[in-house]
Amino acid sequence: MLRSLNEYEIERSRIIYSSDGASAYFTISSGYYSDSYYFCNPGEMYQDYKDLQGETLIKISGDLFWECQYMMNSSNSSYYTYYYKVYNIKVTELKSELYGKK
Repeated sequence: MLRSLNEYEIERSRIIYSSDGASAYFTISSGYYSDSYYFCNPGEMYQDYKDLQGETLIKISGDLFWECQYMMNSSNSSYYTYYYKVYNIKVTELKSELYGKK
């Protein structure tokens, strides 16, 4: 584990789920770079995501790990490590920004 996100505030619309809930990710952009976060457990968190429909901002918590393909590619090119990073995130919680409502 690299680090944890603890109630990171994100727009719900930035989380992209497949129609069947089998995969999910979000990106965080800042200036010249963009980091991608792929859910390790999308199916487990899919109902929570659906329950938050209608919310604008949500808080996400989870543990971050390097994504394996990213690590392999980053050893061959400084572009990978400078401009963007790719993580896997084991999401532990998705909840409403408002009043801690889940």
